[in-house]
Amino acid sequence: MKNEPQGPDRWVLLALAAGCAIATTVAAWQAKAEGPGPQSTPAATASTAPAAKRSLPYDETADPQRDLQTALTAARKTGRRVLVVFGANWCPDCRALDREFHAGGKTEGLVERRYEVVKVDVGRFDRNLDFAKLYGEPIAKGIPSVVIVTPTNTVVYQTRAGELADARALGADGIYDFFEDKADRPAGS
Repeated sequence: MKNEPQGPDRWVLLALAAGCAIATTVAAWQAKAEGPGPQSTPAATASTAPAAKRSLPYDETADPQRDLQTALTAARKTGRRVLVVFGANWCPDCRALDREFHAGGKTEGLVERRYEVVKVDVGRFDRNLDFAKLYGEPIAKGIPSVVIVTPTNTVVYQTRAGELADARALGADGIYDFFEDKADRPAGS
């Protein structure tokens, strides 16, 4: 017979093994639900670090006023509208919306053809609030939220009732339909 623990010691070891398996499974589910995050392993090299950084959609150090002016200038040249997206890196719905902007599907194509995009990080509703107030606080009912303006900064559309705050439930088709519907909306409607 091998030197296997007997009696209560065996049950303690089995319980510990089962607990470890459950913890590993739960951690994997959470990581999948939260989406890709920054690499934290020592094996991450300089070549993988930029990819990890890109997985966060909102630059917490960005200047939204400067970014808006840059986008308005580009919009005047291209004839596109400016899509101002308010969100935060901690927000799963914000990340889901951003993934659709880069998923290679029809939403990405629509956004590239029709909009100049400005992303505004609101942190935990403690960052860039003055900028959100310029557009009537579209974040009041949740994030992500958006404002669409013409190249002259005239508001075409803004969320007021948390229309995108459950972006994960909207799915790819719902997100596409939302932005497609707003793409040709006349200013002031």
